[in-house]
Amino acid sequence: MEGGQPSSPDLFLDIPFAKRWEKHKNTIRGLYIDEGKSVEEVADIMKHQYQFDANVRQYKYHFKKWDTPKSVSSAVKDQAIQILGKRARDGASSRGIRYKGVEIDKKKLRRHIDDQQRNTDFKMITSVFGRWNVPYQVLKATSNHLTPGASNFSTPSDYSVFSPPVTRDHPTPSNAHSPADAPTPTVRAIQLRTHRDRSRYLLEGQIDELLNGMPSSDKMVVTTWLHQFWMFSFTTVKHWGKGPPKWTADLLRMTEFRELASLPGTPATFNGSSAPSPSGNARNQYGAGLGGHHHDVPLPSPLCRWCIHVNEPEYEGLASPPPPEGVEYDVQDPDNWPRWAEAPCTVMDRLHDALEDNSFSSISTQDLPLSTAVIATAAAGSPKEMTVEVLSFAIMARNADVIDSLIDTINHENLDLSSIYPYHLAASHLDGSSVCCEIFYYLMGLVKQNVIRRLYVNDLGHTVLDSLMLTILKGHTSCTPTMIDERLKTMTRFPGEDMDICGRWDADSTCLRALNACGSPKIPSSWKHMFCHTAVQAICHVIHQIFSRDHAPTINTPSGLFNKTCFTCGDGLVPGPIHTLVLTAFSLAQNGCEGENLFGMLACLVCLLVNGADPAEKANLSINALLGTNEQQECTHQLLDPLELGEKVPSAAWDAWTEEAKVGWECLMAILRFVHPERARRSSVPDSSQDGYNAYFDYSEFPSPRNGQPDAEDSDMEDDDACSHDRTSQEFCANWRQLGVLWSAIQTELLSYRQLREGDPWLSDNFDLTVVRDGANAGVGFSSLPLVDRKMMRPACSCGRFEVPKDLGIATTDDACAFYFSNMEDWKRSTFRPA
Repeated sequence: MEGGQPSSPDLFLDIPFAKRWEKHKNTIRGLYIDEGKSVEEVADIMKHQYQFDANVRQYKYHFKKWDTPKSVSSAVKDQAIQILGKRARDGASSRGIRYKGVEIDKKKLRRHIDDQQRNTDFKMITSVFGRWNVPYQVLKATSNHLTPGASNFSTPSDYSVFSPPVTRDHPTPSNAHSPADAPTPTVRAIQLRTHRDRSRYLLEGQIDELLNGMPSSDKMVVTTWLHQFWMFSFTTVKHWGKGPPKWTADLLRMTEFRELASLPGTPATFNGSSAPSPSGNARNQYGAGLGGHHHDVPLPSPLCRWCIHVNEPEYEGLASPPPPEGVEYDVQDPDNWPRWAEAPCTVMDRLHDALEDNSFSSISTQDLPLSTAVIATAAAGSPKEMTVEVLSFAIMARNADVIDSLIDTINHENLDLSSIYPYHLAASHLDGSSVCCEIFYYLMGLVKQNVIRRLYVNDLGHTVLDSLMLTILKGHTSCTPTMIDERLKTMTRFPGEDMDICGRWDADSTCLRALNACGSPKIPSSWKHMFCHTAVQAICHVIHQIFSRDHAPTINTPSGLFNKTCFTCGDGLVPGPIHTLVLTAFSLAQNGCEGENLFGMLACLVCLLVNGADPAEKANLSINALLGTNEQQECTHQLLDPLELGEKVPSAAWDAWTEEAKVGWECLMAILRFVHPERARRSSVPDSSQDGYNAYFDYSEFPSPRNGQPDAEDSDMEDDDACSHDRTSQEFCANWRQLGVLWSAIQTELLSYRQLREGDPWLSDNFDLTVVRDGANAGVGFSSLPLVDRKMMRPACSCGRFEVPKDLGIATTDDACAFYFSNMEDWKRSTFRPA
């Protein structure tokens, strides 16, 4: 071809005119689509340059026949971008893409991407950041999102990608890497579009869409970055008000706890060292694959910390002076951090600033296959959603002051908290070593639309009381989630398992972060110990906070744990709250830690009874189904009350239990047997006959039982022992002095004793489980308990509550003990909170 004219063979003049349409098809479509010529212009060019003379009508007919649109639709462009993006992520280069045989203009693709970026204003849902509490290796072991699998994406038949010429594998002077190998403007625009789309998936909570289309390397980077932001947010909120005003990647030691799989630009080490394992299939002591490296995981302390409630004197507070400028303090010693004179900003502003400057992460924004700008902008434009995020982190980090500061805003704005279920979240992160029940005290202030009643049952069907039972099982047994609820079969860790209720480890502790770096999917059983006084006190105090309020939920709401279905008739087998407590006690006896004596479950049972739980409520249950031995072809379920359920413990299980567990179980059964007659009696007594009686009584005047007879104070007691507490006065067990004696003794034991050294008894000499068992079985009550017999307790109400005219309604040692006999003077292990 000379002078811009096609050569004679390109004119196809030797072919009949009608057949020349197909020969000139690509040329005609190129002029019309790629160069944007009008039909008239195409006809003129073809006539004068290709000697192909056809009218406009004929061209329109063939354009329609060839399915050749004048413009490419947005849907076609979106699909083309997805195809090219997939090839770019897979490392395949592309020179262009055709739709129905016609190349799509790259400039149009880039313009389309730019238009979308300008016109998009993303908003975030709630609970975007609070779910990333574990790093990549742990998430990979526990989530279906990160399991490898073949992509289900394939290029549609209407599209075809054409690639540049293939060069030789080994670089030579002629094909060595050069700036020309850098991504083209189109590829770069598509990468930015992919990052934006992924950010949108994250903000909208579409985790499947976010992760399933990613290569493993991108999944690792994204989930690690999100976990680092979770760790930053958790640490920031946990220590808000003291210590570093801004946590950075260095302060958070982000590079110290590197996972076994390397991230961009960083080695896979822990504490600066790594050692090869003998085999790629080797596993560490926690069951995690070593993958060629070994991490030494420090052990948590075996000894509990504890919270001591105290009666604060009234005083006029003064603002703390600002800490001296330039004074350095140990970042790893929070007990000695100075408190701020005032906060430099709000918690929400601090989290937003971190998203903008990325100072919390060891991963550069250039290495991140997300758009931090999109995420930060969306967070800034979603103040209500970010308020809920801050609340969720404050609950997980147990910062009662931050929660208190948010309550009025949440009530005023009427914010929807259903995405985080705050009471379940608080139960899962219960901290008996520090704040005890104080988080629940503030959360019960969410009175607008009665949040506790609306959200008492979560999306899994679990009540808040169920979450407390899960907290007991996660911290003190080797049970897995699926053993308790078959709906949790995809979980290997219980909710909140990254912190210990006794204060021995937390999400930011060195031991847990090192364990996570190993990829261990669960907390080792060797880290746990029996259901101890610190945990028991926290559980009982929370039960009191929930069910002693006028706006309390119904305590006898059916449980969502241990639910089964009869395969014969299809009936749902749903236990009540006391049934679930019995089954939780069974799990502790069966799978609990060394020394388990079930005192904690006795305390929880009595606490529930004095708050109105019904010990005689029957539920349709199958022992075979609960034990996983239901192989019969007929229904095996029957109506059982908690006592009848507990009496059906298989002999094989009973024989394997320790003597301590057997005594504790006998106590539980004895108490259930003991309260049945009283329940029947009080159910027949009109409520009005129990009103208005002040039933406080003095334990110093309480006589011991004589000759196996009931306590003198109860022998002729009819209906004159009504409780003086408004809510509990209507509950059949709440105002029974017999049970009140036991409850006040349990509280006093919890307030005055802890195991101080390994090997010390878990229960003090002042409380004897055999006395409880024998007194209940004989029907004589509990005045032979050392705490009662030795007159060691102050006056208490007939419901067992001590006289506590304070906000939390929690008894202190001064309220309960007639004289000081506590052994909890180890101040380094103590945290003092107002009662």
